[in-house]
Amino acid sequence: MQAAAKLIFIASVLAGATFYIHNFFFPDFMVKTMKEEKTLKRDGEIRKAWERAPIPLEFKVYLFNVTNPNEAAKGAKINLQQVGPYVYDEWKSKANITDYPKEDAVTFHMLNTFVFDANKSGSLTGDELIYVPHVLIVGLASAILRMNPESIGYLDMAIPFLFGDPSTVFVPVTVRDLLFDGLPVNCNETHFAQAIFCNEFQKNPGFVRKDEQTFLFSIFGARNGTPDPIMFKVNRGLRNPQLVGEVMEYNRSKAQKVWSAAKCNEIRGTDSTILPSFVTKDGFDVFAADFCRVISSKFVRELDYKGIPAYEYTVDFGDPADSEKHCYCTSYETCLKKNTIDLTLCAGVPFVVSMPHFYLSDPEYVNAVGGLSPRKEEHEVVFVVEPMSGTPTMAKRRVQFNIILSRNSEITLLHDLNEKQVILPLFWVDEGVELGEKYLSQLRMLTGLPGMVNIGAIVIELIAGGLVIAAMYIKFGRARMGKQSPEGNNQ
Repeated sequence: MQAAAKLIFIASVLAGATFYIHNFFFPDFMVKTMKEEKTLKRDGEIRKAWERAPIPLEFKVYLFNVTNPNEAAKGAKINLQQVGPYVYDEWKSKANITDYPKEDAVTFHMLNTFVFDANKSGSLTGDELIYVPHVLIVGLASAILRMNPESIGYLDMAIPFLFGDPSTVFVPVTVRDLLFDGLPVNCNETHFAQAIFCNEFQKNPGFVRKDEQTFLFSIFGARNGTPDPIMFKVNRGLRNPQLVGEVMEYNRSKAQKVWSAAKCNEIRGTDSTILPSFVTKDGFDVFAADFCRVISSKFVRELDYKGIPAYEYTVDFGDPADSEKHCYCTSYETCLKKNTIDLTLCAGVPFVVSMPHFYLSDPEYVNAVGGLSPRKEEHEVVFVVEPMSGTPTMAKRRVQFNIILSRNSEITLLHDLNEKQVILPLFWVDEGVELGEKYLSQLRMLTGLPGMVNIGAIVIELIAGGLVIAAMYIKFGRARMGKQSPEGNNQ
């Protein structure tokens, strides 16, 4: 009887311990460990990858060539031809990093470096000539009309001296110059109006000085390999791992002063380069500094991504007409339609952000120009995240940059444009990453741990069950033998 009791006792201990470890200790231990590891502690592996991404993002640029520049300058509908992709390796890193332990915070400046990938770009070299609206002329005209309209005549006088006396607002440029190398701005100051603008260009970090008389302006050139001038402060997550990467301040402020209401001026969400562990189907917020606003993700579905259980998310920009987003309008009279962001107040130039080809936007924008074909599979934003570790396994951030083009009777080059304002696509980017097999195999091991524990628990429970059966056999077997013994003696 003692042997049976011992077996039952051992089985009970095994079953109880297994139940506790499987249902309480391991889940709590794993959650605690995952959260503690996903922090920005100094010299940690996560911190090192956050400071400098171990792999580059694939940065594809598609541009829109105006195929009828002369006719468009005289009021015709603008026809566009998509050119691209021009593919770059985008290396993301942080510069000027400083820790503030008392606040559990770290400050830094974003630093992105682009390297052209000739193989992935195929036959495209960057030397291709395309026609685009002169961004500086259109931008300056818009800014002056908004802030100091009585000075618009000075711009019209300065344009021939600053920009080489273009015949229309649609100018021929090489893709390389437009994106990185820069379009020339002449500042030899032969005209007093020219000097007014050149003095402002000297103060603007978006302009690169080529020589004493020339500045260069491009879309990405001034920021390529150069720390962004504006500082982030984010949470390190050591005290509360769920706050890791959460933006605490931007430009040394806890709130923006861009939009018309406090809600739209909020600074919250991650810095876009790290997510906490255990993301949920509620989604997550990202502070998009270039857009001066918070972007919220939306859960789409659960899926198996190359053997890894994952969540898929998407984003859109909403409808500025909604009461909660109306403060993103530049004014109540000039609110754009759904799935667009007017950057006029944010960037100081009449840029509008949308999805590529105005995907999910109002058909009016699509039909206002020729050559657009919005498609979900090519133009939507997609994030696939392993939820336990918060690791993006695949991401495609697709954004289009447009310029508001309007007739302006005070500017010679804008005088004969179509009387109807148009939001004209300039280019769109597909910024993406897909984890390689090296990182995917590590994630498979991580996501497989709960399953391994489950299997282990089942094995131990089977052993415990076997011990109980053995104990019952010993107990009842001996009892039966005890009943048979007297009969054997009588014989």
